[in-house]
Amino acid sequence: MTGLMTRTLNLVLEIAAQDPALGLRLYDVLKTPMASAAIETSRLMLRRHLATLDLEKLCGEAWAPYEPYPPWQGDALAERLHCYQAAGNPEAAQAQRDLDEFASAEPVPFGRGLEVADAPPADDASSTADASPPGDVSAQ
Repeated sequence: MTGLMTRTLNLVLEIAAQDPALGLRLYDVLKTPMASAAIETSRLMLRRHLATLDLEKLCGEAWAPYEPYPPWQGDALAERLHCYQAAGNPEAAQAQRDLDEFASAEPVPFGRGLEVADAPPADDASSTADASPPGDVSAQ
């Protein structure tokens, strides 16, 4: 049953893309929790996405179930900030602090700040294929 319900919820996004007015009606339908608590996270996330159809009106309501502990993921925090800023929601300042805190704790990519030196031209591929790894006594 959960698979069917999940697929149905995914169809809601497609419907809203085709008909935003119907998407807003579906937003209201999804206000009520469903019998299967297993898809509660999907229902709430879907409402967040549908709230983009009318940020000023729906943003705060769609994000309310997540406060004060929103999903700690960069894309969700950025979506929350955009939503609150567009709606003029006073929670925008906290959303900005949360996103900044998240970004400051993100690991730095390994190559950031490293300069790549010009590599010498590659030798014939066969010479590297025949090379034995260091310490390999079988080739000696």
